[in-house]
Order: sequence, then C-alpha cells, then structure tokens
Amino acid sequence: MPPSAPYTRIILNGIPFWKDTEGTLYYYESSVTPTPESRIALGTEADGLFPDWKDRLAAPLENYRAAEKPRVRILDTSKRT
Repeated sequence: MPPSAPYTRIILNGIPFWKDTEGTLYYYESSVTPTPESRIALGTEADGLFPDWKDRLAAPLENYRAAEKPRVRILDTSKRT
C-alpha cells in the first residue's frame, strides 16, 4: 500500500489550507504541497487559528505585494449610455 500524502487540501469557511495528519493547518499558497522548510503553521483543525496568524503571514504578504505589478485596464465603452 502506498504511503498516505503528508498533507490534504481542505477548505474552511471558504479559505484553503493544507492539513497534516495531526490536524495542523498550514498556509495554502499553491497546489504544490509545502515542505517542512516552507510550510507556515496557522492553527489546528480542533482549536482554530493561532492568535499570531497575521504575524506568521506578514513576510509572505510583503513578498506578494512587492512582486505585484500594475496592470493596464481597458475601459469598456460599449456599455456607456
């Protein structure tokens, strides 16, 4: 029998998380499963989010915002009256 996957993707209140076999919830950034070095624990399935979950996500949020670039938007004038 093949070994079970170390993480399962779950949705709680509309938010995706990775969950391990112990019920710990980790930050879900992409469909690539996290490694022990890259995972960010945010809480447990039984107890909910850790009180400092925002602090734990501060660095990834800063990196995301720094990588975002402005996008040109095209105004759809066909819907004007």
